[in-house]
Amino acid sequence: LWAQAFQDVGRIQLEDLDYLLAHPHASHRRVVAFFTGTLNRAVTHKRLVPLLADKDWRVVAEVAGVFRGKATESVRAAGLFEALDALLERLPKTLPAFQPLVWPWEQYALTPDTVLEGLLANRGDRSPTLALRHLPKLSPDGRHLLATKLAKTAAQDAPGRVALAHMLGDASPDVRAVAAHELRQL
Repeated sequence: LWAQAFQDVGRIQLEDLDYLLAHPHASHRRVVAFFTGTLNRAVTHKRLVPLLADKDWRVVAEVAGVFRGKATESVRAAGLFEALDALLERLPKTLPAFQPLVWPWEQYALTPDTVLEGLLANRGDRSPTLALRHLPKLSPDGRHLLATKLAKTAAQDAPGRVALAHMLGDASPDVRAVAAHELRQL
């Protein structure tokens, strides 16, 4: 796969990629997910979406990192939002520290906040209020991000305004400030 990509990234054999992404060893799936993420191509990224449900959190962390930003429409059409939402649902508030899977220097960053970034970036026309059910899992930074997204749609979104009103009582002063500022603008 690596050699194919160096020869011509457009000629990667998708059957080889599919085989490796379904490999029984998590280390193989993790390396292929890393490599596929670096290709930055929709045709390969679509194949990563099912790995958001992988049983090994280290593989999931790699794939979730690929989708922290906005994906292409074809990747979103492959069920990215739904997969990120399901991941956020099953993800505990904190994960234990993991041993490196492939390389000794590996570190894994998978938190509800990192998954929320991808969820909100890839929501399409959906209201950010869909993420409110995950609010208890979020850190102050995650709640701030959600409040900022809610603020952008609050003028047209009554549930968003209600959510912002509730966020006036948030423990984080930054979240309260975003909520108060936006509600004053309405």
